[in-house]
Amino acid sequence: MNVFLKSIFLITVTFTTAVSSAADKKNLTNIPVSNVLDQSVQYTDQKLSLELFSYEEYVYSQSRKAEIGDQIELTSRFRYQISEQAWMSLGFRTDPSSDRFDNKTSDFELRSGYNFGSLIAQVDLSFNTNDPDGGISIGFDLDSENTFLRYMINDNFQFTFFPLNFDGEVGVEFKTGDVTRIYYVDGTPNNITINPDPDDPAERIASKTIPGFELRYARVKDSKNIKAVYIGLGAASYEYPNDPGFDITQTSTGNTWARREAFGYKIGGIFRTPRAFSSLQFVGHTKDNETGALLANAASVYSLFDIGSKFISEVEVTASEGGSQPYRINRRTQWFDESNPITRQTSQRIYKSNDGDLQNWVGKWGSAASLKLGIKRKGYTPYFSYKFQDENFVFSSRTSAHTLRTNNLGESHGGLHRIGFGAYIYNNNFIINPRFEHLKASNNVFSDNAIITDFDPVAVLKNTDFNFFINVSYFYGKRTGPRTFRL
Repeated sequence: MNVFLKSIFLITVTFTTAVSSAADKKNLTNIPVSNVLDQSVQYTDQKLSLELFSYEEYVYSQSRKAEIGDQIELTSRFRYQISEQAWMSLGFRTDPSSDRFDNKTSDFELRSGYNFGSLIAQVDLSFNTNDPDGGISIGFDLDSENTFLRYMINDNFQFTFFPLNFDGEVGVEFKTGDVTRIYYVDGTPNNITINPDPDDPAERIASKTIPGFELRYARVKDSKNIKAVYIGLGAASYEYPNDPGFDITQTSTGNTWARREAFGYKIGGIFRTPRAFSSLQFVGHTKDNETGALLANAASVYSLFDIGSKFISEVEVTASEGGSQPYRINRRTQWFDESNPITRQTSQRIYKSNDGDLQNWVGKWGSAASLKLGIKRKGYTPYFSYKFQDENFVFSSRTSAHTLRTNNLGESHGGLHRIGFGAYIYNNNFIINPRFEHLKASNNVFSDNAIITDFDPVAVLKNTDFNFFINVSYFYGKRTGPRTFRL
């Protein structure tokens, strides 16, 4: 498999570098993607502008009660158009799911780009305002897909090099996060301890996203008539004990270490007409058994389309395959999550139940489906939604099979039905989306007095829940397609 991937990788690079430069096609650089908050537009007619703003959070749920202020996800970016060819922006984002302590949930980003004609470059930098030595440091956002070098081969082909992350996420409603994110024990210690010294850099968990190349073919008639297909390949190195038969769940010694390599791959397509937007995505990588990856592969099919003049519908089917040895990392992503005395043993470094059995989703495919049906009104679109997740479906959400579990972590929700209603309210460049959902699981996984990730063996759980959620977004230009519910 590795030889095959390496061969394709070399053929792709050789082919694209051998093709001569052609005309500049600016509209190719901004083909819609699944996450409308990811990519900057290439040019604006204002020197200084608010490029985007997004605020979202769970306001209230039956299991967690009032949540407003607890889980705010905020993204904003101010943009300065230096010239027709050059731009820069200052962004801010906060995500309390990563690390709520010591106000380390927020970071600033500085993004800059330049159009050299057939060559377009963009850099995404991150400010660290929590430097342990004091002061502020700045450097590459090491898991950003928004640092790239893009070469416009001709009117239809473009070739992009992503030095940090070749965008290994799929899904819109069921976003997987970076499928190609890998983990490894950094520092090559001789003994992988249960409770390492937090100040010892020789024992910590490192993570990285796979960088790589993407070759894209597109036919762009205008902003509402686009056909595009793409293929991407990448590779990343990691450190792993070279001892024969080493298993992170059975041994803690690594006498010798080696640098190994994992390969990532993706393929997909985007299709846009005046009355529909559709996308196909598949992402995967090798060596999930040695890199502690949460997912090994994922695929998604998404479509937003008009039904006559009064109705609009959104359909998505997404599937993911759990990694074969997914590391259970603590919230600060520093070390294995061994804070629970019941599970504080070597065998629990991957996702297992309190009894030591693998969780049901590990190494298996799971799937989910979503349907929204809306009635188009002037200035707003109310809608009804239905979502189903099977017992093995893992993605980036609190309802994932790896986070929503029974008391002893032995079973997931067992199959989750979510029925809801909401509305998209449009006001100039603002989109406001409040929604209500009722959730029913096959197993008892919801509590009235505990956070989902706090597993109390004696807690009384139930199989129903409800929540109220709101999102407010602003875009410099009128956005359509995924996460806007309009065409």
